[in-house]
Amino acid sequence: MNEQLIPVAIAALTFLAVALAVDGLVAWWRDKRAPEVRRVRERIARMSTSGTAEPLEVVDSVVRVRPLSRVTWINPILERLPGLDAIDRLLLQANLKWTVGRFLAYSTVPAVMTFLVLLTVTGRPALAILLAGGLVLAPWMLAKRLQERRMRQFTLLLPEALDSLSRALRAGYSMSGALKVVGEEFQDPIGPEFGQAHDEITYGIAPHVALNNLIERIPSEDLKFMVVAILVQRETGGNLAEVLGNIGRLMRERQKLAAQVQSLSADGRMSATVLCLLPPATLAIMFVANRSFIEVLWLTRAGHIMLLTAAVMMLVGILWVRRLVQVRF
Repeated sequence: MNEQLIPVAIAALTFLAVALAVDGLVAWWRDKRAPEVRRVRERIARMSTSGTAEPLEVVDSVVRVRPLSRVTWINPILERLPGLDAIDRLLLQANLKWTVGRFLAYSTVPAVMTFLVLLTVTGRPALAILLAGGLVLAPWMLAKRLQERRMRQFTLLLPEALDSLSRALRAGYSMSGALKVVGEEFQDPIGPEFGQAHDEITYGIAPHVALNNLIERIPSEDLKFMVVAILVQRETGGNLAEVLGNIGRLMRERQKLAAQVQSLSADGRMSATVLCLLPPATLAIMFVANRSFIEVLWLTRAGHIMLLTAAVMMLVGILWVRRLVQVRF
């Protein structure tokens, strides 16, 4: 029975791979070559060259709300599910071009197919659950890692952006013009985010709303300092260029302190890495040295329970150790 299901599983996986490839090509074509995309780009180019634009309604953002999925009939279903806004925000902050529907498909479909194939071929539910769980977590871990790296790059470049804002204000630019200067001078992630804030102000969004939207897209404490300083200056007056320059110097000092903390906690972080890698390394060594001794873990039901319990405890231990070595100041 198992041998008869193997061709069916292979065919199903092949069909899934082809379907995902076709979906990716269609999404790329819609993003780059679709007629409506070209029309929007031509319209924006005409507005930028003529210096005029059609009147827009006063809204909180000029950015069109992204659909949860490019498959129209799935959108009503996804809109009823809770927590998808947080996933969409995570994808935006990670600079991933996926929709929420595609992200959920990448998280569930390969995991379900792998679980069914392994359960059919090997008959070991613990191994199937373990590998399927890893495939479920893989897209989340990728998005989270990309988000953290992008936020870290934004924080590191923010003092330079504040210096550019300060110089532009001293040169006589307005706040909107200074944001445009930063958007043109810096690459991702600073440039596009500040450029979007400038576009929102240009197309009629209130400056404080555009700056608050910037904070929503980039949850950075340093960025909040900058926005609060700008909003307070708009209400009370003062030399904004000097204030932004002082904030930039403060951010550089905080970054120096963070680097010192990282160097002083390097020993603890290395110990945590060794502790996390020691159990799987020991398992691999025992598998090579005495395979018959370790095979009981995946050949018996008690071994399956032990492996699953060990995996859960390892995950809890890694999260706990990671929390211990993270120093907040």
